[in-house]
Amino acid sequence: MNRSIFYCAILLLSLKVYGFSSSPYPDGNVNVIIKDNKPCIYIDKLNLTGGYTLIVSSTKSLTEDEFWLYKNSFEKNYPNRDNCIIADNTNFKGLIFRNNAIYNFSLEPSVMPEFADFTGMASSYCLKEKNGKLELYHSNLSIDECREQKQNIFVEHTEIPKKQENWFNLLIKWFKSLWK
Repeated sequence: MNRSIFYCAILLLSLKVYGFSSSPYPDGNVNVIIKDNKPCIYIDKLNLTGGYTLIVSSTKSLTEDEFWLYKNSFEKNYPNRDNCIIADNTNFKGLIFRNNAIYNFSLEPSVMPEFADFTGMASSYCLKEKNGKLELYHSNLSIDECREQKQNIFVEHTEIPKKQENWFNLLIKWFKSLWK
C-alpha cells in the first residue's frame, strides 16, 4: 500500500504543471521605439485578427496607479514597426509622460482570451528626457528603477528566450548532487 502511494506521488510530481506561468502575457513583448520624440508602440507578431486594447500604465505613488487605453482592431490599424501607434494625448486621452518614470505597455485582446488568437503581450520601459530629447531605457520592475543602458532601437526583443527547466528535473539534479 505504501509503495503504491509512493509511486503515485512520484508519477504526479513528474508531470509538468502549466497552471503557474511566470508571465501573464505569454505571447511576446510589446516593442516601443522613439518616433518624432514620442514613444511609438508596435508588435512583432503577425497575422492577428480581432479587436485589441493597448494599455499604458505607470505607478504614480505607492497607492496610486495611472493607466490610459487605446482600442482598435488589427484589421483597421495593425501595430507593426512601419505603422506603430504613437503614445501621445491624441491616442491615449490625458497621457502626459513623466521624466524618469517606468511605464508598462501591454496589448490585450478586446474579447476573452479563449475567443482571441492571442492572450496578451507586455513590456516595461523607462522614459527619460535629456536635452529636450526623449530616450527609451529598459526598466527593472523588481528594483523599480531604470537601467542606464539605452535600448538598441534596431534589435528590440529579437533574442530567443532560454527554455526554462522543469522543476522536477531540478529536484532530481539536486538529489543527485547530494551523493556527489
